[in-house]
This record gives sequence, C-alpha cells and structure tokens, in this order.
Amino acid sequence: MNVMGFKMDAEPAVSKGRIDAVLELDDKVFVMEFKYVYCPPGAGDEDRQKLSGAALEDGMSQIKGRGYKKKTRAAVKQFT
Repeated sequence: MNVMGFKMDAEPAVSKGRIDAVLELDDKVFVMEFKYVYCPPGAGDEDRQKLSGAALEDGMSQIKGRGYKKKTRAAVKQFT
C-alpha cells in the first residue's frame, strides 16, 4: 500500500495492544483487524458464512473494545 502512495501503518502500538493495520486516506481512516478461521474442506455455504461472520464479529469487538479508533482520533476524518 505504501508503494502505491497510501499511508499505511502496520501493527502500530496502542495502550491496549497492537492494531493489525491502519490505512489513512485524505478523508477517511480504516482501522483493520485480521482474523484467521479454519474452514474445513467441503464446508457448505452456510457453514462458511457462520465462520466468517464469527471472525468479523471477533475483529469488530476487538477494535471497539480496545478503543483502536482513538489512535487516529486526533485527525478529523471519517472512521470506517
């Protein structure tokens, strides 16, 4: 992302841990938390959706619970 001209910070430290990635654009900041979930071979669409949904909720819970957005709150931008 940096090579393409985006301001990307990988694993910046905050008081309650490390954010996996922060991508800053001119008008927005994207706070990202990556999660890995094992999906067994042959899993159906419903099972894959449940697994990915649980991983998404886990990541969002971590971002909110640890206050990761506060790291870039000083910049007046829209948070996503």
